[in-house]
Amino acid sequence: MQITELLKLTKWFDLNVVGNQIPQKYSQLYSKMNQNLRRTANTPMVPFETEKENLYTAIKPVNFQALSKYGFSIKNLE
Repeated sequence: MQITELLKLTKWFDLNVVGNQIPQKYSQLYSKMNQNLRRTANTPMVPFETEKENLYTAIKPVNFQALSKYGFSIKNLE
């Protein structure tokens, strides 16, 4: 990978991932799900449907196919 490709990938990531607040939305969902895992028997479950939908809504419009113009594919990341 060349430096220019890496810079383009960084810009894509900032625009599509950071710009859509995907890390924050993931953290919010993770926090609610973690609360459910760590709860005691007398504590009710914490709903996380809103956080799940917010994350899905943020991820859905991201064009991962655009990564191919930088030489990346989802298969290469596995």
